[in-house]
Amino acid sequence: MIPALNDAPRVPPAGTQHYALLQAFQRGERLTVGVALQQYGVYALSQRVGDLKRRYGWPVQSRMVKTNGGAVIAEYWL
Repeated sequence: MIPALNDAPRVPPAGTQHYALLQAFQRGERLTVGVALQQYGVYALSQRVGDLKRRYGWPVQSRMVKTNGGAVIAEYWL
């Protein structure tokens, strides 16, 4: 089910990767693929973030950041 634009965001089921990521975002964490993998066991962060946006209605934001090694990666936050 895709939420309507005026619907309030829904909370994903407890125990899911979506729920763990939402809890992290609500605590103010900014996540990258490496952090999500290490701390939450999430391999496909961009897909889970897309789910949080489309399926559950959360306004997750992102930007590209440069690492100390020079790589450019996505960072996500709420």
